[in-house]
Amino acid sequence: MPSYRSKISCASRADPFLTRPKKTLTEEEKEDAKMKREINKMLKERRVAWEAALPSPWSEGNSTFRHPVSTRVMFKSDAKKTFGLTEAEVLTLRHESIPRSPKTYFSLADVQALQQRKFDAGALFDVELKGNIRVLLATASTGRRCKANFSQVYDGDARVYEYLHGPNGRIAQTKAAKAKKTAAAT
Repeated sequence: MPSYRSKISCASRADPFLTRPKKTLTEEEKEDAKMKREINKMLKERRVAWEAALPSPWSEGNSTFRHPVSTRVMFKSDAKKTFGLTEAEVLTLRHESIPRSPKTYFSLADVQALQQRKFDAGALFDVELKGNIRVLLATASTGRRCKANFSQVYDGDARVYEYLHGPNGRIAQTKAAKAKKTAAAT
């Protein structure tokens, strides 16, 4: 329509601009909202202190570092998403990069330790894993830094991985039970 015409509304509509009534919160909801604001403020202060205490990004040996054989590793993007870490935090860890490739491999144990340190510092609300995780195993070296040096161990839900492979996971419990049986048999 040409710009000189006014807006046309339905003839039966008396007031074209209705406002929604403001939502009123109960005392309990107000108290919960206040507590959430205080927690967020405290977390923000602790995150600032945590980020100020971070060491500089790891760079020594960056071009020659290789993970030892049988080290469980993961991609940088998975480390950030799954463990709730930032780019600056993850880059403080030792890592193996593939030349002319965006792939960067971080040790799973190092990432877990960093997440625990962040939680202990109060800069992380919880340590529950989120999303999917891809875990690779460093295999025998081909002599070059390339993707062929890694084989995939797990690709799926992070909580399932933790349930199976975590320190108190099903696989660890099974190994402990077998060790106990062999110790009792001897």
